[in-house]
Amino acid sequence: MKNKIDGVNLMVCGSQRFDDHEFVFSTLDSFHQQTRGNIRRVFTSKFSGACEYARDWTQRTNKILVPSEKIEIVDYAFDMVLEQKNHSFYEDAEIPPFAIANDPFFKKGQAELMSKGVNFVICFPNAEGKLGASTANIKRFADLADIPYFNCSELLSLVNQHRDEVINAKNEEPKVEKAQGAGFNNRHPNRR
Repeated sequence: MKNKIDGVNLMVCGSQRFDDHEFVFSTLDSFHQQTRGNIRRVFTSKFSGACEYARDWTQRTNKILVPSEKIEIVDYAFDMVLEQKNHSFYEDAEIPPFAIANDPFFKKGQAELMSKGVNFVICFPNAEGKLGASTANIKRFADLADIPYFNCSELLSLVNQHRDEVINAKNEEPKVEKAQGAGFNNRHPNRR
């Protein structure tokens, strides 16, 4: 018999400096659609940026859901685990998997995710478009716990590229100049 998940317990993490609320809303709307509305719980923090937008998205979404489908918001501050090693070193470092698997810091983060029942993580980038130190560590915790995650930094890059293309296309459209006059057009030019 296959183990059925009762609903997705989604952790949303990301930079406090991330300011693209439209991107967060669109990403979560898409995820909600893809899961056929099967999100039961959103774990997020009280910090600004991606987490604040995830909270806003959940509250907005709950307004249109029937009571049995409402999404629970769970405040979760990973900083108690992360504060010891929340250094910029982790932003760019490629840490070998064997080192992560045996490090007490990463094992504790893994245990935290598992104890909360998180079964999917969405990682939003910082203002520069890459995962910050805390978010990268949460992604590593998810890796250790075999919890799937989605790194939104690649998606953001594609979305920004598309936005730029749309803006450039609008700027390149030829502009039609309007004839100056009284503003009246004669529908019957042969009649006066």
